[in-house]
Parts: sequence; C-alpha cells; structure tokens
Amino acid sequence: MSKSTRRTPTGRVGFEYFDRRQTGPWAVLRPLFRGYGWLVSLGLAVLLIAGVGLDPYVVMGVVFALFLGSFTVTWKGLSLAIRLRAYIVVIAALMAANKTLQAFLGGLAGNLVFWGVLLGLFIYGPTRRFLTRRIWCVLDRQRMRACFKVGKVRTMNLDGSLPLLLWARPTKTGERVWLWIRAGSSSEDIEASLSYIAPACYARDARIHRYRKLTTIVAVDIIRRDPLSANEKVPSPLSQLSEKVSGTVAGEGTETIRSVPVIEITEADWGSADPVLRKTRKSTTTPPVEPTRPTVIVSGEDLSDYVD
Repeated sequence: MSKSTRRTPTGRVGFEYFDRRQTGPWAVLRPLFRGYGWLVSLGLAVLLIAGVGLDPYVVMGVVFALFLGSFTVTWKGLSLAIRLRAYIVVIAALMAANKTLQAFLGGLAGNLVFWGVLLGLFIYGPTRRFLTRRIWCVLDRQRMRACFKVGKVRTMNLDGSLPLLLWARPTKTGERVWLWIRAGSSSEDIEASLSYIAPACYARDARIHRYRKLTTIVAVDIIRRDPLSANEKVPSPLSQLSEKVSGTVAGEGTETIRSVPVIEITEADWGSADPVLRKTRKSTTTPPVEPTRPTVIVSGEDLSDYVD
C-alpha cells in the first residue's frame, strides 16, 4: 500500500499546509446533498412550504443555492468574481453606455460618439491622470496577490490563506494598498516580501505602513515616482508677495534652490564685502608663542628656575 504524499509549495520548505478542500462553507453544506442528506433537505423544504406556508419558488430557490454552495468550484468562482469586480463593473458600464447611445443616435453615430468620448477621456489631462491612477490601483491588487501566491517568502498561513486585499487608492508617489492579515500571519511576513512586491507591481520601491491601533491591518505603499527628483524649478510662494513690495525686482525669489559646495564659500572674495561686516568680523590671528628657556641640569637636578 503506497503512502499518500502531500506536495509542499515551492520555496516553502519546512511548512506543511493543510488541505483547504476539507475546510470552508462547502464542507458544511456537502453532507446535506450527499447520500441520505437529500432526505433531510427535501423534508425541511416540504416543512417550510406546507407547515409554515412559504412561497414554494423561494424555498426551492434557497435549496438550489445551497446545493450549488456544496461544491468547491462555486466558491472559487465567487471569489474570482469578487477579485474581478472592477473589470466586471467597467465592462458592464461601457456596454450599457454603448447600447444607450446606439438606441438614441443610431448604430453608426452611437458608436462614433461612444469611441470619441472614450478617446477624449484619455487625451484630456485631468481625466487621463484620474483613470490611469485607478487602473494602477486595480492592477496592484492583482499583481500583489500573484506575488503572495508564488513568492519565495511565506506570506500565507499554514491553512494556505493569503492576506485579504481590502482597498487600494492613489497617492502622490504611487498607490497604497490596505491588507488584512489572516490568523497565523504577521506584518513581518509582508515586510520580508517587499523586495518581491516592487518588481511584481512594476514599481520603483515598496514600503510598509503599520496601523498602530490594530496590527491586523497594514498598508503597502507602491512607490512609482519621487516628486523631489524633478528637474523643474519650484517657484517660491514668497515671490508673489515680494513683487508687491517697492524696490524689489519682478521674479525675485523664483530661483532654483541649490546646494553650495564648501569650496565656493572658502574661495569667496572677502575684499568686496561690506566694510561694516568686515569691521564686525572677529580676528582669527593667533597670539605669538612665548619662547621657552633652555633647561639647565647640574648633577641630575633641574636648576632652570634659579637661573635668569
């Protein structure tokens, strides 16, 4: 008799995962629709229809829904639909808008208006940036889940459950994704996988942000751009006020702030400076050193203090 072996996920040597097919809602519903469990389900349905007087269509609909819930593939499909909810909503909205325009303007005119508006949204700057950032938020959730699933660092618990990706929103430097840590995992596991999250999300860097009041919730910042590394000049807000003051030059204060090396300060021409400043400057000349007298030693004794 051959022994049954259980595969260990790649890169997770030393951790034995439970078989998730034996746990979940389907494990509770399966006995009600297997073997003699059908008698219990049908008897309960007849009792609700005949005894309580519920609508037969409603009762049979609930029984059919529970029957579908007894299969693992049903819950997998439901979880997939939840993960792809953004794609489903966008596609449904686009199809509804296209059908509405075709109904009011006709087939050809409706299609032209639909594609023209859609193209204009990606050409106009504010709407293009708004849509691009939301697209990156949706893409980050998908890529992070794939990274948690196949990464070399363990981020799932021993039951094989991945962290829940709650929400993603755009920031000034990229995106921030909020995670719900399952029981058996910790934020240190997420922090250890940051070096894999950044390339998976096509980003520059990834950082973790812990919520102090609740360690179950953590946020991962996806860094795509650094606003401080821009080469454009940053205008000073004081320049607008300085232009209104008499005796100032328009545009003064808008020069780019740059660092000055030490050599530029040491090589400055002090002769061209203000005479008042030169007078107030402290002298750095050192006082003359008093010469030392020679040492006089007689019979091993120092007599320098007695000789003038």
